[in-house]
Amino acid sequence: MLRTLHLLPSHRNSEVVRLLAISSPPASPLSPWSSPPPQIPFPPLPPILSPP
Repeated sequence: MLRTLHLLPSHRNSEVVRLLAISSPPASPLSPWSSPPPQIPFPPLPPILSPP
């Protein structure tokens, strides 16, 4: 049982690394997940609140 518990956290770390890696290479047109991240305008959000 202890071995299983140790594997659980390991899998979580692997998922995070994989997600980050998928988001990093936007050169993959086959990855639909890579498109959404770059399209989301994060910097524009603060400016919109600044004017008002």
